[in-house]
Parts: sequence; C-alpha cells; structure tokens
Amino acid sequence: MLKKLTALFLALFACSAFAEGFQILPDGRIQAGNTIFRLSVFRKNWSTADQGVKGVAVYSGDAVKTDTGMKFSGKFYLTGDSAFDLTELIDKRSEQELRVQCMLSASEKIATQLFTYKTYLPLANYDQNPVTVDGKQHLLNGKDQVSMDGKVIQIPVKNGVVEIDGPRKRQVMLTREGGNVRVCYVFGYPGYTKASVDMTLKFIPDKTAHERK
Repeated sequence: MLKKLTALFLALFACSAFAEGFQILPDGRIQAGNTIFRLSVFRKNWSTADQGVKGVAVYSGDAVKTDTGMKFSGKFYLTGDSAFDLTELIDKRSEQELRVQCMLSASEKIATQLFTYKTYLPLANYDQNPVTVDGKQHLLNGKDQVSMDGKVIQIPVKNGVVEIDGPRKRQVMLTREGGNVRVCYVFGYPGYTKASVDMTLKFIPDKTAHERK
C-alpha cells in the first residue's frame, strides 16, 4: 500500500509540475517558463526547423549502430532543469520509432514519457497501412475503422486524431503534409491545463533504406 501511495504521489507531482510549466501558444510554439520553442525532429541530424526561435538549444546527439539498424539519440534543453530526451530507432525493415520523454528535473532524474510514435509504413503506401499509436493500430484512410481493442474510430489521411481513454486521457494527432507526417501529441489531466508537443517526422524514401544499416 505504501508503495502504491508513493507512486501515486510522484505521478500527481509529475503531472502538476509538467502541466503548470508548459503551455502551447496560439502560433503553435511551446512556452516553458521564459523559454519559447518549437520542437521539430529531422532524420539523420537532430536539428530544429526554427533555428532562430528564442530559447532553443540543441544537443546534436549520437548515432549508434545496432543489430537491426541505427539508433539516434538527442536532447533538447528547455530551461535550466528541464529537457526533452529524444530517441529514434531505425531498422532494416524501414521501421521508424520515435520516443519522446520530458525530463522534469535533471537533478532528480524524474522523467515522464510523452508518447511513442511507431510505424512500419513505406512512404508510397502510407494510407494503405496501419499506424501504431500507443500500441494500437489505425488506418489513415478517412473511414471508420476498428482498432485492435474493438473501438470504432475515424482518422482522415489529412488530419487525424486518436483518443486514448483511461485515467490519463490523451490525443495523438497525425497530419500528412506531402512526404512528411506531422505528429502533435496533446496531453491533459483533470484539473490541469492541456499542453502539446509539436513535432515533424520527415520520411526518407524506401530506396535509401539500405543506406541506414
């Protein structure tokens, strides 16, 4: 019981600290304290789309070869004790998995995973294959689809929103813009202000998959 209460307390602390410290601006940028930024990720080199945005500091990251492909890691520092840890995994099957974590306190090492975006989709067949969001598969073809848990959802190709129910209800919005997939994760907790992380994942054509070994 004590362990459960401790875990609950830490979860509530993390939620309140995160929700109160971050807010989305009308233009889509994120404000964390006095820092204003737009978070964007590009394959092979960790850089921002808005190099001139105030408060953005980027750690270039490391590329490590794995048994199945490559692993890219990078860090976005927001404030003195807050940062985003980003990890991208690429394997020989053209699988892309992007993990984003928010480090609430670098000194105490308290981290909350925001979301995991994972797809096996070749660029040419994007709207014929499922997208896996938080372990659930969805088709981006604009029709009502039944997910793995039996829920009926609707995700248009151009602008789709997936709602995941539970104690921490949240939304994942996928927007296809040409060859790019725009991932906007909206999270919120009862009694706290919603915030979002705006990211862009650029796809490399399948013909270059062999170069990513």
